[in-house]
Amino acid sequence: MVLSQMLSPIYISSHAPYVSQASNLAELIKSAVAHVPSERLNEVAVLLSSGALKSVDIARDHAAAHDNLEPNDGKIRSKKRYDEALKMCRECMIGLCKLQPKSFILQSISKQVFDDVITAFCSKEQKKSIRNTNVQIARITCQAIKLSEDMDSLIIALFPKLCLLISVDHTALRTEVAAVMETVDIGERIKKMTSRTETAEQQARELDDENKQLKITVKELREKNVQLQHEIAIFSTSSSLS
Repeated sequence: MVLSQMLSPIYISSHAPYVSQASNLAELIKSAVAHVPSERLNEVAVLLSSGALKSVDIARDHAAAHDNLEPNDGKIRSKKRYDEALKMCRECMIGLCKLQPKSFILQSISKQVFDDVITAFCSKEQKKSIRNTNVQIARITCQAIKLSEDMDSLIIALFPKLCLLISVDHTALRTEVAAVMETVDIGERIKKMTSRTETAEQQARELDDENKQLKITVKELREKNVQLQHEIAIFSTSSSLS
């Protein structure tokens, strides 16, 4: 599988070949996501998660290096690789959201992305280039979530972090976060979850009452059975004497 080879740890360990093929990889990912057979869904999802995480690492590496480069071809190449890495991250995240919107790995990556950007805004020591990169990655994650369907469970899981991000000092990021939050009626979801919880608790109480009643019934039947066996024994004795 070509995608498996191009997103393999060995291949993407070298930044230059990976990002130089970003456009081809992006098209390949779109095609794979659109046509992946069900029996290979998990395999492709794992590859996409690996690609997303590696793209994040590459983007951060180039952001950190960019500050130390002279304004020449090296800096231009670094910026291009940075942009291509973000492009790859976006395609991998969109694909992962579409293939496995309720997966633990998607939730884990999203939480880490949002944790990183929250930390970036809280830290005064983090370089501006790294903070901006974390912002871009968080925006990409929000866009991927918004573009996909059946994301309610993920958004509910991320809601505490989204609430923190909605107040950060970055208009574009706040806009992306708000767009994600608007896709789910949190109040209605909480109401439904509360209703299901209350129903389950009521059913549990009813089952407990039924269980208690069943125990009483069994006890009564056992006592009646003992009494009946006793009466049968007396009747048998009387019959034999007569």
